Amino acid sequence: MHSEFTKTLLVDAPQEASLLSRLRTEAVAAPYNPNEDVMEMCVQFGYLAIFGVVYPLMPLGFLINNWIELRGDFFKLISESQRPPPIRSDSIGPCISALEFLTWLGSLSTAALLYLYRGGEVKDIRLDRLLLTVFIAEQVYLATKLSVRFIFDKIGSEAVRREEASRRLTRKRYLETFSEEAAGTSVRQNAYMYTANPRRSAPTTPTESEKRGYMPMIAEVEETVDVRSEYKSEKAERFWNARKEIMGTAEAGVRLIVALKGMQKSRTGDARDKSKWI
Repeated sequence: MHSEFTKTLLVDAPQEASLLSRLRTEAVAAPYNPNEDVMEMCVQFGYLAIFGVVYPLMPLGFLINNWIELRGDFFKLISESQRPPPIRSDSIGPCISALEFLTWLGSLSTAALLYLYRGGEVKDIRLDRLLLTVFIAEQVYLATKLSVRFIFDKIGSEAVRREEASRRLTRKRYLETFSEEAAGTSVRQNAYMYTANPRRSAPTTPTESEKRGYMPMIAEVEETVDVRSEYKSEKAERFWNARKEIMGTAEAGVRLIVALKGMQKSRTGDARDKSKWI
């Protein structure tokens, strides 16, 4: 809550009043830590991977629990805490190693539990067969892991292809900034290096098929970059023009001084009132 003195200073544009009010409310709220939710999911996955074969309804219970907890986290994130900054991350950090270890341990425990409780007598359990079952399960897990990793490495992702196209576009624009004289000098240097050293391979240029393959992706990246830059410049210009029209620098300074003096007087009066009761 802001005092009456600060309300005279916080004069917002009508189109930005709701946004700035929400930002001020989030600024005084407690920060949201997503690592706690990630650790909870890791613990839950560990129970499911290691002991899920014992109770087949455990995945259904976890699904219902996650559905309820997800909506509770949405409410907590929107109304009771600060929103975390949208920082791009390649992974969830050390939790990846923990999940891999739990998956490996789950493959061993699942095979062992299936062999121990297969429906026979306890006297029929043999240690060598138990170890053989665990060993086969581990080899199947490792083979599946390597196969999945190999397939995804070959397929790649759309984000990686977009990033490569963006880098090519950046290099292209950077090279276009050089003059024809600098480009000619670069070509002469490359020709000299190639003739001076016969082992060096000749500089290659992309073929027409490669250019045609990358042109649609480069055009899409160019369009996305242009739209984002225009949107950002328009938002920034509207924001600063609104601040310039609402109050000048001198007027803003006067309001800030008046607001701070009023807050100081109110705090002094509250302290005096409290000292009377002590």
